[in-house]
Amino acid sequence: MTNYTRYKKNEGIKEIMTPKEITIYKMKREREIPYSEDLITKLQSLFGKNLVVDSYFYLIPLQKKLSIRKYLRRMIKSYMRYNRDFLLFSGKRPEEIKSKDIKKDLYYVVNQKKIFASILNIIVNALKSYYGEF
Repeated sequence: MTNYTRYKKNEGIKEIMTPKEITIYKMKREREIPYSEDLITKLQSLFGKNLVVDSYFYLIPLQKKLSIRKYLRRMIKSYMRYNRDFLLFSGKRPEEIKSKDIKKDLYYVVNQKKIFASILNIIVNALKSYYGEF
């Protein structure tokens, strides 16, 4: 059985680990939580309302929907980015978004960022794909 050496940072201490210990160490560090529709509410009930959820997490269903529709990976990435930027700009969760919030964001993008019409069209389609007509 081969042993592996691991150094602890800033301590200069050397530990000998067996392959079995290494797999246990790796298993402890990496955890995956399967996505479900009510996962955020379950986590909020466990950790309280102060739980900070990255806006990308809300967009997982959109990513799945676009993948099923056979959108290009590049287009999915763009749609996800524009929807995430919108959620960050609004500071709200997706269920709290109203039509006026979307129009306010589009007004900001057109007047402040001075984008081209083709990019604006992509942003509008990205927002429509998640929020429907507004």
